[in-house]
Amino acid sequence: MRRCLLPHGAVGPVMTAAAWSEGSFQSEQVPTRGSSPGTPKPPPSSCPGSLECLGRLVESLSARFQRLEVEHAALRGCLEELGLLSLEAVDVRVHKTNFAAARHAHPCSWEATLTDVLMTRETRELMLQTARCAGPLAARTLGASCRSSAGAVELALAGLGNLAPRALYVCGGRDGQRCLNSVERLPPSPREG
Repeated sequence: MRRCLLPHGAVGPVMTAAAWSEGSFQSEQVPTRGSSPGTPKPPPSSCPGSLECLGRLVESLSARFQRLEVEHAALRGCLEELGLLSLEAVDVRVHKTNFAAARHAHPCSWEATLTDVLMTRETRELMLQTARCAGPLAARTLGASCRSSAGAVELALAGLGNLAPRALYVCGGRDGQRCLNSVERLPPSPREG
């Protein structure tokens, strides 16, 4: 059986069709001097770029990745059980890190943020109309998802109450014999009149 070098310097067998059919495949990994199993290194130039060697490399990396996933899940579980960390806190940190990396990779030269646009005197009407068209639930969702926009959303929601009439209007209708062309204004509660 031929051997190929694995990424972290270990020597492993190359799986051949004959070895597979015979069931004589045995995995051996012997770290070389100066390498540690935790630090992958690119295969040296002496490793032929054969498909067998590359397949073994993929298998090795896949197994290491699966071990790391299991260890990661166990560590998160232990930290949560001890009350030192919540799973949500880890997810938030991962999201913030990924978002910062995306912003760094794709810088933006905008001069104003969404909050700036929604809060300025000239464009405050924009937030009011956005809240009016999208509805209070969608506006509250924006306020909950972005702390800096929460103030603009609350101002817009307060302004929505002033825009909506506080009465029910009934226009036209039919009384059974003729069409009505009148308008009735009804208060929202019986106490108002």
